Amino acid sequence: MLALADIAARAVGATSCVEILKVPEGNFNKTFVLTLNDGQEVIAKLPNPNAGRPHYTTARRSVEDYAIAAARRELVCISQLREFPKPQGLFYGPQQYRPTPESKLLVLNNYLKVAKHLLPTDEVFRASVLWHSDLHPNNIFVNPADPTQIIGIIDWQSVHLSPFYLQARNPALIDFDGPIPEGLNPIELPPNFDLMSSDEQHKAKLLRSAQSLYKLYEVDTRRRNKNVFRALQYRETLPCKITALAGSLFNDGEPIVEGMLMAVERDWTKVVGVGPDGQPTVPCPLAFSKRDKELQAVHEAQWTQGVELMETVLQGLGAYRGWDGWVNHADYDVMKARLKECLAQLLDHEAMTGKERAAWIAAWPFTDQSAGSGVRRYKPPQLHTARVQATAAAR
Repeated sequence: MLALADIAARAVGATSCVEILKVPEGNFNKTFVLTLNDGQEVIAKLPNPNAGRPHYTTARRSVEDYAIAAARRELVCISQLREFPKPQGLFYGPQQYRPTPESKLLVLNNYLKVAKHLLPTDEVFRASVLWHSDLHPNNIFVNPADPTQIIGIIDWQSVHLSPFYLQARNPALIDFDGPIPEGLNPIELPPNFDLMSSDEQHKAKLLRSAQSLYKLYEVDTRRRNKNVFRALQYRETLPCKITALAGSLFNDGEPIVEGMLMAVERDWTKVVGVGPDGQPTVPCPLAFSKRDKELQAVHEAQWTQGVELMETVLQGLGAYRGWDGWVNHADYDVMKARLKECLAQLLDHEAMTGKERAAWIAAWPFTDQSAGSGVRRYKPPQLHTARVQATAAAR
């Protein structure tokens, strides 16, 4: 942190940094405001581990090479780092899913056997494009006098060139919790709306509004930008889902991808086609045993349960899905108490014995090793000119 303070001061011609405050940030950075001795303020962003290792975050080859490179990047990370970034679920508890390097490597190697057969043939989908993947309201600035006029978009640090079919997605600003509406019929309120409480009616109206906006965006995209609409449809296919998920198995998801690969083996003729002899044009390189399929079903069920448990914990905390333990100073004590309550509820619900209780406590991911609070409140060091200069001289 002293090095960061020194760099920030030198970057703007100041002598020293007198205060460092942590501020809310996205999933890929830690953000700090540094106040300098002359009153200037500097914003510093430090990449999180989930932003990717710098050496492996760029691939600008053809579509096939890109898919292979992404999978091999995951292989290298899993083989060399051995510790995985924060997964989606609450794992490692009793009878819970336990991610291992071996299971991840097995799935990736099976994927590489079929990767080239899962790629789109449509040249539109194969084009390399830039796409901002995090267009939520906080990243979009509009004209206050005319909110329909966008005057700026921020948070570009994770934007990269990659194939169109992997990039296209709905903007985060239309995301919502609830079922995605099908078809083109108007979104209706529930049949029992009149019997609901006022709070339930309010929630039902909010859901209808969110679903209507989602459907409006879909219809307008189909009318104005047919290629994006087609790409969004293609993203729902099995080959696209496998290719997209295979590029993030270092983080999580190997039971899901393994199940998808089993579906590829089962429907192999749909993937590669059938020759005049009625056989697949290419022999299937995958061969899952009955035991493999039984284990996969168990692992996927455990994985799903872990994800649902994590969702329950985060809902109880009132934290967003990507929460990693940092909170505002004003919320620190409240979140600390909530975490304690959530852990107690988890233990009451899941732990049947003292041994299981100890195992769940060991698996609990939100534990601050220094204080046991599970939440972290950054305390800036007392920085003085002499101390910063001495540190710089030592370097």
